[in-house]
Amino acid sequence: MNWLKKIKDLLGIGNRSIRYVCLSCNTKEDIPRDVVEYFDILDPGDNRIPPRFKCEKCGGEMWPPG
Repeated sequence: MNWLKKIKDLLGIGNRSIRYVCLSCNTKEDIPRDVVEYFDILDPGDNRIPPRFKCEKCGGEMWPPG
């Protein structure tokens, strides 16, 4: 099962954003689903690994939970 389907299943179909959590400071941010999908398309690497984002608060890495 790819990560995007897993996230859709966990959050419910039709959600417009995916909650990301900073691994350093635990800040939570809702990132629009279309932004996450766009960055996933741009990354030619492993599609089982979700795109990572930089925390605006501390600069740490943000990942979706789960």
